[in-house]
Amino acid sequence: MVCGEGKIESASSPSLADPKRKLAPRVIFSSLSPSAGIAFVPDLRSIPDFKEVRHNSRINQLSPSRTTHVSIPLSTPRYLRTNRERMRKSSTSMRMLWWVARCVALLLLTPAAAVAGEVINLAQGETYGYNKIYDITSKIAGRLTIWDNKDGLAEEKLRFIDTNGEMVYRFSTHLGTHSDAPAHVFTNMSTYDANSLNLETLNGLALVMDAPRNKNLTAEVLKSMNIPKGVKRLLIRTENTHRSLMLQIAFAYDYVGLKTDGAEWLVENTDIKLIGMDYLSVSVDADGEQVHQILLKTGNLIPVEGLVLNDVSPGEYMLHCAPLRIPLADGSPSRCILMQ
Repeated sequence: MVCGEGKIESASSPSLADPKRKLAPRVIFSSLSPSAGIAFVPDLRSIPDFKEVRHNSRINQLSPSRTTHVSIPLSTPRYLRTNRERMRKSSTSMRMLWWVARCVALLLLTPAAAVAGEVINLAQGETYGYNKIYDITSKIAGRLTIWDNKDGLAEEKLRFIDTNGEMVYRFSTHLGTHSDAPAHVFTNMSTYDANSLNLETLNGLALVMDAPRNKNLTAEVLKSMNIPKGVKRLLIRTENTHRSLMLQIAFAYDYVGLKTDGAEWLVENTDIKLIGMDYLSVSVDADGEQVHQILLKTGNLIPVEGLVLNDVSPGEYMLHCAPLRIPLADGSPSRCILMQ
């Protein structure tokens, strides 16, 4: 007999027969909803000589299914009310256990960024386990600083209905935090676009270092920083960070960056494959074209510009940087985070 989502099996069935005592019909029900409880058990008062109810349950932690078995032996109804109350409490406990098991299973099975087996929640500055996340990406908003503009990024709203609509931003591929591709400065390298940027280079162990204050990054300045051998990803906190230039609206023409001799020194004397800077360009304005050509001519060094490093201290981190996949683009806005 089928009743709702439950079914009743006869105690005379060979699988349910008990040679020592006679059992009333057993009720077996399963449900995908934790709100389902003991609703499928028939009225116990209709069973003569009721004595006790045994309630056994089992929860599969990796499956959304649940099966509950209720066996009803024949005896006197003296303990009817007490045992029904027990069953209700047990059903509530089962529902709680089910939700706990479900949450554990979701954490184990959901793909997520992880370090040393820890599941990471990518919220800015949030601590999870032994890890901390730093979001070093500038926010794309109407007041974001953009190149050679004092008013920041403009925004336009398209309203189709009263309470919802669409917001439109018009910007270049070098907006805010972004990654440069070789196509940025070499017309014969148009196939080396933002879509072809090496994700292995953009993700991995990185070193954050402080540069001397009020100085552009010349070869002499970089030598004085004592960059360790073997570092492949270097993020540099300069005077731009101390002045919070990436958090201001108006473009700052007096920002600091790489000079031509500094770019040459990096390429010739280090193993760096990714250089991250804390303003809209990796280079000072006067040396912009030369610096970009030096860094990008090999095709395996990626400048990441516009990083927000105000809340980050010098040290080693895991860098994760993801540019948008834009074929034929010479650069791409990127979401970058550091994990410690």
